[in-house]
Amino acid sequence: MPLSEIDPHLDPGSFELQDLSPTHASQRNLTSTSTEQDIARFHYTSEQNIRAWYPCGSDTEPSTLTFDRSWSHISPRLQDIYVERARYLGHLAEHGMPIDGSQCEDFFIEIYTGYYQARGKGDGVGVQGEEAMSLTTFDALLGKRIGRRVIVDDKPQLEDQDIEMDTQPPSTEEPLPCLRHKATTNPMLSRLEIAVAKGVQTLTHLHTFLTNSKTELKSSDVSDWLSEITKIKTYAAPPKVVIGIVGSTGAGKSSLINAIIDEENLLGTNCMRASTAVATEIAYNYRSGKKYRAEVEFVERGEWERELRALIGDLRDDGENSVSFSGVRGEAMARNSEAAVAMEKIRAVYPVLNVQEIKNLDVKELLSKGGVCDVLGRTVVVESDDPKAFARDLAVYTDSKSKRPKTTATNNTGQGKTPMRTTFDTQTKTTTTNYWPLVRVVRIYTKAPALATGATLVDLPGIFDSNAARFAVAEEYMKKCSAHWVVAPINRAVDDKVAQDLLGRNMRVQLHMDGAANDLTFICTKTDDVSMSEVQESLLKRDSVSPGLGEERLGRLEEEIGELEEWLVGVKSEILDVAERLEELEVCSEGGLHGGCGSQGSSPGKRKRDSFVSAQQPALDNTSGAQSDSSSASGSVSEDDVRTLNDRRKELINHQRTLSTERHAKETQKEALEHELQDLQTSLIHECIQARNAYSKKELKHDFARGIHSFHNTFQHPPTSVQDPSYYHALEQDLPVFCVSTRAYQKLQGRLRREAPVSGFNALEQTEISQLQAHCIAVTEQAREASALRFLFHLRRVLSSIGLWAGAEDGVMISHGKKVEIEARFYIAEESFKREVERTCEGLMQGICDILTLNVIRNFGHASTLASEKCDETVKHWNDLNYNTYKAVCCRQGVFRFHNWNQELANLVIEPLMHDWKNAFEIEILQEVDWFTQLMKTHLQAFHAQATSAAEIVLSDEIKDELKDIWKIQYKVMKRDVVYAVNRARRKQRGINREFAVGVEEYLYPAYLKCACENGSGMFHRMREHIRTQSTGIELFQHSTDRVKSELIKLLDKIEHDLISITTRLTEQTTRDYTTCIITPLVQQFASSGQSQARIKREAAGVVREAEMELGLDGLLNDVATARSTAATSHGCGPWEGGGRDDGQRERRALETIKEEDENE
Repeated sequence: MPLSEIDPHLDPGSFELQDLSPTHASQRNLTSTSTEQDIARFHYTSEQNIRAWYPCGSDTEPSTLTFDRSWSHISPRLQDIYVERARYLGHLAEHGMPIDGSQCEDFFIEIYTGYYQARGKGDGVGVQGEEAMSLTTFDALLGKRIGRRVIVDDKPQLEDQDIEMDTQPPSTEEPLPCLRHKATTNPMLSRLEIAVAKGVQTLTHLHTFLTNSKTELKSSDVSDWLSEITKIKTYAAPPKVVIGIVGSTGAGKSSLINAIIDEENLLGTNCMRASTAVATEIAYNYRSGKKYRAEVEFVERGEWERELRALIGDLRDDGENSVSFSGVRGEAMARNSEAAVAMEKIRAVYPVLNVQEIKNLDVKELLSKGGVCDVLGRTVVVESDDPKAFARDLAVYTDSKSKRPKTTATNNTGQGKTPMRTTFDTQTKTTTTNYWPLVRVVRIYTKAPALATGATLVDLPGIFDSNAARFAVAEEYMKKCSAHWVVAPINRAVDDKVAQDLLGRNMRVQLHMDGAANDLTFICTKTDDVSMSEVQESLLKRDSVSPGLGEERLGRLEEEIGELEEWLVGVKSEILDVAERLEELEVCSEGGLHGGCGSQGSSPGKRKRDSFVSAQQPALDNTSGAQSDSSSASGSVSEDDVRTLNDRRKELINHQRTLSTERHAKETQKEALEHELQDLQTSLIHECIQARNAYSKKELKHDFARGIHSFHNTFQHPPTSVQDPSYYHALEQDLPVFCVSTRAYQKLQGRLRREAPVSGFNALEQTEISQLQAHCIAVTEQAREASALRFLFHLRRVLSSIGLWAGAEDGVMISHGKKVEIEARFYIAEESFKREVERTCEGLMQGICDILTLNVIRNFGHASTLASEKCDETVKHWNDLNYNTYKAVCCRQGVFRFHNWNQELANLVIEPLMHDWKNAFEIEILQEVDWFTQLMKTHLQAFHAQATSAAEIVLSDEIKDELKDIWKIQYKVMKRDVVYAVNRARRKQRGINREFAVGVEEYLYPAYLKCACENGSGMFHRMREHIRTQSTGIELFQHSTDRVKSELIKLLDKIEHDLISITTRLTEQTTRDYTTCIITPLVQQFASSGQSQARIKREAAGVVREAEMELGLDGLLNDVATARSTAATSHGCGPWEGGGRDDGQRERRALETIKEEDENE
């Protein structure tokens, strides 16, 4: 891979190695017997010292180059990176590459020096210890140094991304922009996020204080608090809210995203083709380096091999008994056919091959051509501060910019039609590889204000992609989406019934199962493309209004101005003639001449002007003509002649001024009229745009509600509330719909300078992009509020716990017998508390298991029977497809473009289960959780009462109040953790309900394989028979439901694991705090704390008091509770569920969008 594609900072030919510092030289300590750890440590020390050296300058020794002593203290994740690098070098050595670390210290130091020297020029590298060179970059540099590409068949997968160390962010890191974004209109949310930022600082201070005091305290509680603080700080990370953007090709998705992120052309746009060919994720760039950053992830070798086999299959002739390529038999294919699309993809990746060569090569040989394998399975990083350069570099991987083959019309006389054909040249004309068919996903990070609060936009062109890898990526994003934006051009949105029909049956079922139907937003684009006459007649209910009368007035003014300008030309010409005549007379008078000064001396230009003036102004010319003739006849110069000419010149000058004034007045009228006409035109266009926007919004909302009503009727939803018309009316009113003009927005922002102005828009708000940006931010507010509250409750708990420990008093002097009695009663209460918590946890798990069994698993048999009865009709419907499409679907295991046979069959078994499935996950499990949390609250209250009663004589009222606050905080933390865990399980069910289709694909795989291998006469009939035979019977659906059942059992195990972890943490932390206040003082009453420990406790108490005063957590959390209770309204259930009560839906849905702590679970 070219080095510039790995890291845009690098110019491989410009490495100029400088002398290494003494620090570097001192690190050369490897021997031939060095272990893997020794080699890893050498690479860590060398890279980090050199990396920190170059930003400081070669003449200044860095003050803190201690990496050689910090190897044992870095994170295990970072150690694994360097161990993997050492392992990789050993792997290369085994394949004959003599570059093991024991012999080439200088070699590797030169690699690191050259890399960071090149990166350190101008912009520096960054603070030391912030990142490590990726293995892909190391591999590329290694190949550059050796002088040839490093190729090992089974080399480990390389991931090109910088590795973050587990260190504090540098002081130069930008503050979280969500705290100051103007569109965050929720004042309570702003207060919460400010408190989170301060809370992180408080925890950092506490962590440092406890770490420094750990050796003196010698308490296990300190270690527990340090672990808690580290974990709590992870809760402060901004939640990731994924917004999926779907729409047909040409709907304007890329232009829409560019406008939302306030960039002119970061994502390529093209009005002639789909310019964005891969799934693209756009998120906020929280790093302090380059403004723009992208990660381009390529498909794996096996995935591309499978894709190539499918594309080769598409290149077969339309005839049933053909095995040759249609491109070879005349080089022409039906435009947009499977064969044409397949050939275009192959030629994009292998541009040096012509059609004949593609025919003659098998898949294995194709894989070895063009160095394609060098990028497969890798991730390339693109960075820049220049948006144009960044977009240009990124377009190499995302833009399907390969020139389309020539399209011609081929006459078919037999049918009287002229189909479009695509012709591929047999000779290659380009050698540039297009990477877009090989790209799985592109992740772009930019500092767009609209994304600063955690929103992540995902452009999903792959939702109907024939590439299996990109389809899988699109499906994965659909599972994670917190919101779905459906985009369509406004001139088609209503006619195409986007709100009712674009979300086809498969997607509607999937949205229902995912519980995501409430998260839809419809966006109509290209509102600036409007026909005024049509809108005026059809929507404004009036005749077409045009500025015709004003245009007539403008025409008359232009004629009058033209006449005045002609008169002015004549007057100016005569003034010049008079001036020339006066000059002639003066010459004759001075020379004493009495003849030859007449009109015969006139120049041709003068005679021309005379004729023009005489034609235009006969009245004025009569006088001057007579005088001129008199003067000419006499042949003498008199004072009267001169006086007459001077008077004539003055008269003409005055007349010129009059005409100029009149012309200026006319021009002023013309200018005013032009402005008036322009304003009228703009007003009419704006009125038409607004009228069409209002109509489109109304119709889309109505179609959406009507589609939901039809959906409920189709599947016979049992809730009676769906029969209430007000229910559908509320859905219609609440659906977000935006009608936007990206061109107008960009022009008003001063972009798109080469394009003509867009009429009808005078303010940014009229484009509705500003409102959509605010909506993008509002989508994140619930998740941000839930995330902030989770962090603050955990912070409040740890502060209370440390405060209790720091403020614990020495025990009251009591007898030994009384002390033993208090301890016995306390431990009895503790054991009872733990026992009841365990029993309640088991009860919750049994309840959830019963819910899934009764609502879902028990109905699998009946649903499978119903599905098998409808299966034949579905399979027969596929027979209407043409041969090429049928074969393409089979070659791709049932999924091709708009066709998803696996999902269609899965829907047959899903549809009978939909209501009970939703009822289980959306209502009954949550009711079970409510029951569980209430019981846990009762157990905490009981434990508090028993523990404080046992120690009544030794507890002050102040300590009792603090313990009461502790158990309440513990309850709130536990409740949020339980809801979070259950909602995480509910998010996982999005993946489980897709297992129905996976099970169908598994069962039909033998049939798909047979169909892919079919050729020869009658192959189409045999393919249909393979599919019909394999899909007949109940076994298909039993296999599908069995797979889902096994996944549900795994989900139950995961829920149980999370609940045990939460309840164990609850009992341990609660009993620890009560032990600190009750038991510990009794034990220490005869052995008071040392002075050192007492001092540390006082300091800790001071830190906690200061933090509580600054944060004001009690007041803030009380304000949140008050605001919630005041604004509490029933949000109802989702439109696909029917009726039902809210059951805390707002908080649950907010927690749904919180980023999972462990993505690898």
